[in-house]
Amino acid sequence: MRYVGVGREGTNLVCGLMNMPPPTIRYTDTNNVLLKSLKKVCDESMTKAVQQAVSVNDCDGNDLSVSCDGTWMRRGFSSSMWWDGGSRNEINFHPSQEKYGVRYVKYLGDGDSSAFKSVFESEPYGSDCPIEKLECVGHVQKHMGSRLLKLTKDMKGKKLEDGKGIGGAGRLTKKEIQSIQMYYGAAIRQNVGNLDSMQHAVWAIYFHKLPTNAKPQHGLCGEWCPYKKARNNAQQYSHKHSLPEPVMNAMKPTFRALAKPDLLKKCVHGKTQNPNESLNQLILEALP
Repeated sequence: MRYVGVGREGTNLVCGLMNMPPPTIRYTDTNNVLLKSLKKVCDESMTKAVQQAVSVNDCDGNDLSVSCDGTWMRRGFSSSMWWDGGSRNEINFHPSQEKYGVRYVKYLGDGDSSAFKSVFESEPYGSDCPIEKLECVGHVQKHMGSRLLKLTKDMKGKKLEDGKGIGGAGRLTKKEIQSIQMYYGAAIRQNVGNLDSMQHAVWAIYFHKLPTNAKPQHGLCGEWCPYKKARNNAQQYSHKHSLPEPVMNAMKPTFRALAKPDLLKKCVHGKTQNPNESLNQLILEALP
């Protein structure tokens, strides 16, 4: 019952339904013995993990970055990688110096998480050491797709400068949005550690979709660009996959928002929350 997270009342109910004897009268005492053993092993494991992290990352002053998964709910559970609810955020951050001799100064999490707000406002290391927010690359990549999908929804039934809608054949389709989202993620991951190159690569996606045969605009494109490859080989190139200028004009505010240095500088680390999601999934699959 402890393994599946069922308390005494739940255990009494299950035992009653199964016509089994109820749990021991000294349930709480037995539970406390298990808790002490579990806590000891947990503390030893965490201490070793922190020492490993400091050693591997060659930390300056033992300042660490942590990857945190915001609250998820499934099958009646509400949890996260380290805590369940805002108050425990502070519990896990505040004693880090006392227990492990480190500070968790950078917080990698999704942009919608309220957990970071709780940690930031609690000032676990004082006002002189604010916690820095880092963005999960995977979540930021999804922003491109979700914003463009919202744009097509908001523009449904409306006409652009050329008298046509934003969607349809040869325009901003779901397939085109998925492609742009993929390229946006690649622009971030392929330029880890260089904010200027990352921003340059994001805008290269926009201008790569804008050119026509009469007006090629590939100045920002890298050597991956088919137009540049054809030109370097003295070959003709036909712009078959460009989007109409009115469509690109409608998309420009989205690119402008997602190419801002304030956002991209939180992604220069190139990290993702995927390992956290895998841990949550592993825990769920272990439960009956």
